[in-house]
Amino acid sequence: MSLAGKTLFMSGGSRGIGFAIAKAAAEQGANVAIAAKTAEPHPKLPGTVFTAADELNAAGDGKARARRTSDAGIVPMHDSHPGRQSTVLESRPP
Repeated sequence: MSLAGKTLFMSGGSRGIGFAIAKAAAEQGANVAIAAKTAEPHPKLPGTVFTAADELNAAGDGKARARRTSDAGIVPMHDSHPGRQSTVLESRPP
């Protein structure tokens, strides 16, 4: 199954398995939306949600978008709101 033109939402996409899955999808041409808490570089761990999006954009033909989120920042998607399904994150300052 081709992922070209499909859209993937990946939470925890700034590093580890979440990033690996997002990168594999991007390499197959998927558009990728990643959400992660890591906005600032960690002294021992590579990557932030923003550097991950840059790397995903370089990896494939799709487009990657990043959003920093807090533990409570995910807002559930509801089928009862047509046209609003793409707005799945609530922005909150740290």
